Parts: sequence; C-alpha cells; structure tokens
Amino acid sequence: MDIENRLKELVNQLFINTGASFSGIFIEGKEIISKTIYPEKGRNLQEIMNLIINKAHQINEFIPDFGEEYVYAEGPDISIFIYFVRPDIAIGSIIEEKPKFALLKFEHSVLSNKLKEIQDEIDKYIKGISVVEETKEEVIKEEEEPEYEEIQLESLEQAVPELKEQEKEEEKPVEEEKTEITVEDVKDRFAEELEMLEKTEELEEFEKEVSLEKEQPEEELITEENPPLEEILKPEEEQPQTIEEELEKISEEQEFYDPDVLNKIREELLKEIGPVGKFLFKKKIKNLDIDESRITRNILVKLIDELSNDIIDEKRKKRFVDKVSAFL
Repeated sequence: MDIENRLKELVNQLFINTGASFSGIFIEGKEIISKTIYPEKGRNLQEIMNLIINKAHQINEFIPDFGEEYVYAEGPDISIFIYFVRPDIAIGSIIEEKPKFALLKFEHSVLSNKLKEIQDEIDKYIKGISVVEETKEEVIKEEEEPEYEEIQLESLEQAVPELKEQEKEEEKPVEEEKTEITVEDVKDRFAEELEMLEKTEELEEFEKEVSLEKEQPEEELITEENPPLEEILKPEEEQPQTIEEELEKISEEQEFYDPDVLNKIREELLKEIGPVGKFLFKKKIKNLDIDESRITRNILVKLIDELSNDIIDEKRKKRFVDKVSAFL
C-alpha cells in the first residue's frame, strides 16, 4: 500500500472513531489528507483549521516554552481539537456533538504515534510532491519561452554593403573656397568693430546711472505714518492661555466611550479567529495600557489596528475592520 492510501486510511479511522464532522492531516499549514461530511464546505473548513494552527504557533511568542502538544476549543455548537505530531505536522478534527475530551486526546495521540513510525515515508511523499510541482513549473516555463533562430553574419559590411561606400564619401576632405581679402574689406571690418565698442561703452554708462538711482531711497518710502491715537490708547489684549491650560481644556471637552465597546470588539475578534482571540485581546489591552474608564477614539483606532494585523486571512481581516469601525 502506498503512503497516500495509508494516510487516507488513518484519517478515515480517526474520522469514524471520534464521530467528527471533519478530520485531516496538515503539514506546514497545508491540508494533505482530509475527510468531511460537508464536501461543499471542505475548503472553508481547511482554511479555518490552517488559521488556528498558525495562531497556535504564534502563542509561543507570548508564552515561552508553551510546548504546543495540543489545542482544544469548545463552543456551544462545535468543538475543535488539534494535536501536534511535530512542529510541521498536525492532526485536527471538528466535532459538532458534545465531545469527550479524553477520547479526542487518546485517538489523536494514537494517530500521532502511527505517523511518527512512517515519518520517513511521509517526508519522501512530501518531497515527491514538491519535485513534481517544480517539474511542472519548468515545463510550463520552457513552453512559454519562444525559440529564436540564430542568424550569423560574417561582417557588418556584408550585411549592409552600402554603409562602406557612404563612409568613404564622408572621409573625402571638403575643399574650402578660397576668397581674396582686399584692403577695403579690412577697413570696413575695423569701422564696424569701432562702432560696436562705442555702443558698448554708452550702454555701460547708462546701466551705472540706473543702478545709482535705485540705491537712492525715495522720500515717500522713508516717511512713516504715525498710528492713530485710538490705537495708542487701545488696551492690551488678554494674553493667550498656557499650554497646560489648553491641554486641560481639550481633555475636558474630549469624549470618552462606554467601556462596553471593548466587549463588542472582542466578540467580533472571536468570531473571526476563535477562542485564541481571548488571549490575544487581553495581551493587546495590556500592551497598550488601556484604561477602560477613559477610552477615546484614538485608543480604539490603535487597538483595532493592532488586532487586525494578527488576522492572517485578508477576507476575515476586512470583515473584522468593517464591523468594529461601526463602533467608533
């Protein structure tokens, strides 16, 4: 029996023994083998399980040496159990009926031991999938690249024979026309240069006169008008308030939100990422040092931004931001 059929058999056995609605084996966050009673919702269930697995790995950032042996979440309608075989392999199940925790842990630990016994074959199976995908990509890339016919030319002169003849014509020296210069031409040129020199001197003198006139101040600009008597006798205006007084005034006029808005935001977060959101929400409240009795709009905006950054799925992130923005 090949490894793929072996994995399918193990998942099917877990699915039956736990009475789950969904069971699957996940490697590096990607579903390998799964079974569910809702085939039309299979992809959505896989995404939810992938999200919880990733969040479970992130808990180590908040709690050192967390261990990640298993994750269990129980709700009014469904329960979720995830067991970690090793850092890159996990087993997960979704149960709709009232589950028995001991049974879930036992069945998942049994399957974990079986996977550890064949983990060398699993690694080869995963590596084989990667090689096949890489080969497909290379074949597609080669098909997309156009083939160009190589054209060899012995020389540029052979390809463009007219070019060599054109260069020869350009290399021919151009014979300058010799003109005879008479005495009369010299006199005329000297007279023109003398006239231009005189005009230049006149222009320089004119520019000096203009610059001197600009430097002399005009009497009308120097005279200053005395302010009217009413302005002189006008009482001084009140001094502006100090920075502390301004800040105190702003603080008094600032609107504070009802502390219940935090519970509403937490509920929307739990809808998107599940029970792990309780711990994440509490951590953000502590890090931002939020005082529930003095909640402002700026504080809520910063809290929403911090929480949304930890939602990996873009659709869920957008849905969370849209809903909680209505509380502002």
